[in-house]
Amino acid sequence: MPWSYHIDKEHSFVLVEQSGACRADELPAIQKAVRNDLDFKASFRALFDLRGITDLKLSLSEIDTAAKNSPFDGKGRKAFLVDQNIMRGYARAYERAAIVGEGGFQLFGEIAEAKEWLGID
Repeated sequence: MPWSYHIDKEHSFVLVEQSGACRADELPAIQKAVRNDLDFKASFRALFDLRGITDLKLSLSEIDTAAKNSPFDGKGRKAFLVDQNIMRGYARAYERAAIVGEGGFQLFGEIAEAKEWLGID
């Protein structure tokens, strides 16, 4: 599962992108990488671009575990960019288990809409 992330410290923003197969046993590594990055703050806004996922190998209980172990707190907005109905369902499952808090959580099909909602360029 090729994951990548970029932290924009100046704008308090994290972009996480994934492509290929998505497997539960690989999720802790990206969470740890983001959490341990010196530029990261748990309150940052985040955009999760999941449009490149081609194969999903996650159960709903594994989604719950990933959500509960998220490095993000509930202060910043979280946008999930998805283009498949199955990913919408999994993102909603993540939302149920995650700390959404005051920041909010939203699904988008277009990156421009997601960025506008997050307040980033």
